[in-house]
Amino acid sequence: MAQLACSTSDAEVRKELFINCGIIEASRDGRDEGPFPASWAELAEDVGSSVCTELYREYVEAIGKLKELTKEVFTYAAQQSIDEIEKRYSS
Repeated sequence: MAQLACSTSDAEVRKELFINCGIIEASRDGRDEGPFPASWAELAEDVGSSVCTELYREYVEAIGKLKELTKEVFTYAAQQSIDEIEKRYSS
C-alpha cells in the first residue's frame, strides 16, 4: 500500500492509502527491536528468520517513504475540508 501511495498521482487515492498505512503503523508495537518483531517468531520458524528480517526491513523502508508524503497529504485533506465547508455554506 505504501508503494501505491507513493506512486499514484490521484491525490484522493494517495490520502486513503496514507490513512490505511497509518492505521497499520499505529497498531504496531513501536518498541520492536531486533531484526524483526518478536511476534513474528512463529512465522520465522516456518519461513526462516532471513525472510522475516528482509520483510521487516522493507516494511520500515516503505513507512519511511510514506512519511515523505505527510505534508502533501495533509495539505490536500485540508483543502478538501475547506471546499466542503464552502459548498455547505454557499448553497
